[in-house]
Amino acid sequence: MNITDTRRANLAKWVADNGIPKQEKSLFSQLRGDGSFGEKVARRLEEKYKMGAGYLDTPDGVEYVRPVEPPRESPASRAPFYAWLNEEEMHLVTLFRTTSERGQRDILDEAEATERLIQSPVLISNKS
Repeated sequence: MNITDTRRANLAKWVADNGIPKQEKSLFSQLRGDGSFGEKVARRLEEKYKMGAGYLDTPDGVEYVRPVEPPRESPASRAPFYAWLNEEEMHLVTLFRTTSERGQRDILDEAEATERLIQSPVLISNKS
């Protein structure tokens, strides 16, 4: 399921609980069909109908927890995915964003090396 499918499914759940707002009948019909359902429309609907930041992007099977609304100038207000990060992931993002360019390259190099190690086949030695 891609992000558009997730948004359509969550919009359908929201409509089942709340109904279709009169002024949005045409838009909701388009969004539930084949209409474009991009980031701007998703955030506008979440804000206008107080769904909560990131509600429409929450994958099926993941319990949506309404985030505490951050101040407007914070990165979280511009990027709802921050609500999905656990403490360790937030720490890593903070380290990455507050370090020098060289530090950022080092972090990326380590991550890529780890990814290659995980994806490489395991060699087993037959030495006795």
